[in-house]
Amino acid sequence: MNRVRVAAMTASFNYLQYALAIASGLVLVPLTINAVGPRSYGLWLATGELLGYAGMIDPGVLGVLPWMVAEADGGRDRQRLRELVSNGVAVGSVVGLGYALVASVLWVLVPATVNVPVADRSALAQPLLLLVAATALAYPLRTFSALLAGLQDALFNGVLNVAQSATYFAIALVGLSRGWGLYALALASVSSTLVAAAASLVRALVIAPDLLKRWPRPQPATIRSLLANGVGVWIAGFGWRLIAASTSMVIALVGRTEWVAIYSCTSKLSALSTQLAWVLPDSGLIGLSQLHGEGRPQSRVRTVVMMIIRLHLVLAGTTACAVLVFNPAFVTAWVGPAYFGGHALNLWLAGGIVASSLVHALVTTASVLGKRIAVGAVTVANGVAQTALAFLFGASWSLGGIAAAAVVAALATSAPAGLVLLRVSTGMTLRMFWLELLAPWLQRMVPVAGACVAVGILIRDAGPIAAAGVTAIALGICFLAVRPLLFGLPLDERWMQRLVRARVLPPRAAIAVEPS
Repeated sequence: MNRVRVAAMTASFNYLQYALAIASGLVLVPLTINAVGPRSYGLWLATGELLGYAGMIDPGVLGVLPWMVAEADGGRDRQRLRELVSNGVAVGSVVGLGYALVASVLWVLVPATVNVPVADRSALAQPLLLLVAATALAYPLRTFSALLAGLQDALFNGVLNVAQSATYFAIALVGLSRGWGLYALALASVSSTLVAAAASLVRALVIAPDLLKRWPRPQPATIRSLLANGVGVWIAGFGWRLIAASTSMVIALVGRTEWVAIYSCTSKLSALSTQLAWVLPDSGLIGLSQLHGEGRPQSRVRTVVMMIIRLHLVLAGTTACAVLVFNPAFVTAWVGPAYFGGHALNLWLAGGIVASSLVHALVTTASVLGKRIAVGAVTVANGVAQTALAFLFGASWSLGGIAAAAVVAALATSAPAGLVLLRVSTGMTLRMFWLELLAPWLQRMVPVAGACVAVGILIRDAGPIAAAGVTAIALGICFLAVRPLLFGLPLDERWMQRLVRARVLPPRAAIAVEPS
């Protein structure tokens, strides 16, 4: 299967998985709140983020292993593949033990530090113990998932990821309906994780049985290679953990645990929509990596990078407008008006979609072009700044301040740093970025976004069906506004012609494909 088909299949399964996650959230969140109450649900979310920090004990090895497997597979080096699998299992086993230890220490220290009542800790203890034990056990088994990803078994991985999400949803739904409380969420997570890990092992035995035989002993040189390649991934992962997984803990530390559920419900749609907006432009990163590896002229690399950034801006702006219009009515109808955090929070969440997408575009392209360590350091700085600002703004502006912290931190740290890194790698100057990317986008999107803010406020109580209709109209207007920016997409000439005839792309999008 060629790389284009693999990328297309991966993107398709990612969209399907996100769609399932959206449907699952729509059902499970209100059911969970009704089953365990907003306070217990908020503590569960905050504690889950705490366990996410325990996961940082992984030094990035399991994240970078698929790329090392792909490299060895491209060289048809089966012995190297065995070494990677053997050492990956060894490192995963150590990481699993370390995860259990760190999670235990955090569980003892953090709740006591922030004065979580004994009754709340008792209610959380056993479900979390089950979750921690299963996660620790799954760490060495994740080596086989990484192996399949590196071997580009896209169809199986895609089906497995969707099946894992479906398993979680089914078990959580049954458990919550039968009154299992937090055990339902823990069992759903444990079952889906272990089943997926076991399925990956069985699949590896089927398609590459030779790689699971005659394992060499773990070698210090191979482990050092894994650790060296994983450092950049670990640093960036820690930064993204600070960015994405500190909100609930900050809110709890501010002293309003019940706000966690409100923030979670209000931000649910924007968080899922952001990930969906990233899938399509991110599918071009593999091609960018290949282009860079071929030693193509800097101008050619810059053109592709700017295309990826432009597509991120277009999709992020459109997504933000949809959230501005639809989210107030959606949350009100979904879990009730008490769980909608207000229009100021919604505005900052929409701004966060744009800011995070811009930063994501800048730092991921810079990382692909070789600036991984620098990107990791910048991401950590972003996370630290966001956490500090969240405490500061949250105390003054409540939930709106928490969301504002993410926007301000991203624009103050990762965005300018990403531009500097890309200037070194591609020669893209600040003037080019402004004149060719940001200014044309702002001219088209700002008026539309302003109208969407007003419409969202007006139709909050209109109901989800009416709001969906209005949102569809708003998306159509957004598309017409940004349509002139959809040029330069690296599509096959036949698809270009079809999209131009359908008026999806402007005529100048039909550009000649550069011969390779």
